[in-house]
Amino acid sequence: MAWMLGLGLGPYMSVVRARDKNHRDVQGIYRLNRFVNSALVALLCVIVLMTMLWDSRAWWFLPFVLALGFQRDAAVLNSIAVADGQTGLFSSNLALRRILALAIFVAGVLFSLPVAFAFSLSIAVSEAVCNWRLRRRIDFAPASKPSVDVRKILRESKHYWWDTISGQVRLLDVVVVGFVLGPTASGLLAVPSKIGSPIMMIPTSLATLVLPKTSAARTFPKRKFILGAGFVTAFIATILLVIAIFIEPLIALVLGEEFSSAVPVTLIYFFGFVGLSMIYMVNAAMQGLRRHALVSRISMTGSLISLAGLWFGSAYGGLESGAAGYVIGIIFQLTVLTVFWVRIPSRKNEKE
Repeated sequence: MAWMLGLGLGPYMSVVRARDKNHRDVQGIYRLNRFVNSALVALLCVIVLMTMLWDSRAWWFLPFVLALGFQRDAAVLNSIAVADGQTGLFSSNLALRRILALAIFVAGVLFSLPVAFAFSLSIAVSEAVCNWRLRRRIDFAPASKPSVDVRKILRESKHYWWDTISGQVRLLDVVVVGFVLGPTASGLLAVPSKIGSPIMMIPTSLATLVLPKTSAARTFPKRKFILGAGFVTAFIATILLVIAIFIEPLIALVLGEEFSSAVPVTLIYFFGFVGLSMIYMVNAAMQGLRRHALVSRISMTGSLISLAGLWFGSAYGGLESGAAGYVIGIIFQLTVLTVFWVRIPSRKNEKE
């Protein structure tokens, strides 16, 4: 829900701020994002309080609700930091958020707090600290009564929002498999995501940096960029290859012997992760080059094809065939992106 209601304001702020630090929409985007976040937090608080009528333990998740608000607020603040060249602040916050959350969670469990509450509290505190740190260090002062052209902002941000939603749609793979093959199969399909998620933070973080850099640049060195993106993708492929060699004992050690059946589907998904690594970075570059509408359409089409391939393959060939169908959607998306990529000249493009 938090990503659905993000409206693409985070990446859009990155583009606007990079092109013109003093653009009036910078204040407007910030104000609109705060309003949406407040509405989201209020709604979720009401849901939690109503749930307490059936289960008094629901209050354990109130800190998590606040964390979602801090997280969506930080999405726009991080965009300001990256657009202003404060990549060190962005990178250190990524590490700090996870280290702090882990430390607080472990401390909470050691002090006998309920696990759910310890997790919720750890996320809330880590997000609040990172949010506070961003506000102290970025060069941005919210205006008291900024002029907010909501229609214009939403008209421009909708393509970034659509691209974000397409990424969330692709995460419905476990739901699709659960519907077709049942909960056991969906549990097996969740394994590659658990393994790959930390690794895929590398290309997604780099894509966050690419977007404002490309947006602000007067010229765009296509060859240099694609070589860099290719190097990162090769690095991701190497890591996944090493993991693949030891995948059976790794799954048995971390998840247990009962998940050994997940090895084939995990290896198939690894091919998809390599393709997604390149997609994330090329998407960001093309968005910065004012191809955001095209990127959003390609991304959503690719995600839907992945889910369709997953459903069809699972229904008629089993879990491994479904995973292969899912990867076909990724290959399709990368292929279409490549076709349009080669048409982009190595100079700054005019607005479409």
